[in-house]
Amino acid sequence: MKIRALAIDIDGTLTDKLRRLNFTAGELIRELEARNVMVILATGNALCVADTTSTFLGTSGALIAENGGIISYGDEVEYLASIDEIEKAYSFLKDRLVIR
Repeated sequence: MKIRALAIDIDGTLTDKLRRLNFTAGELIRELEARNVMVILATGNALCVADTTSTFLGTSGALIAENGGIISYGDEVEYLASIDEIEKAYSFLKDRLVIR
């Protein structure tokens, strides 16, 4: 059975505790992509971090970001929460925290 895809976390797996990218891991990811294994990156971080990391590493798979709240593939982005839920959470935090 041929492996067709690999999903891997960025934070603490591809990076160290100071968020520095492991170059050996990057080389291995490029090798997987060269063998037509789609690499999917996952992170609790913002989508822009996942997208930038994907660009640096040359991955072709989907991006899972913001603690699983967003999935991006190519030009398509799917938000797994409704805008109403997001606005409700924002209002809740705004009332309790100092937001600049």
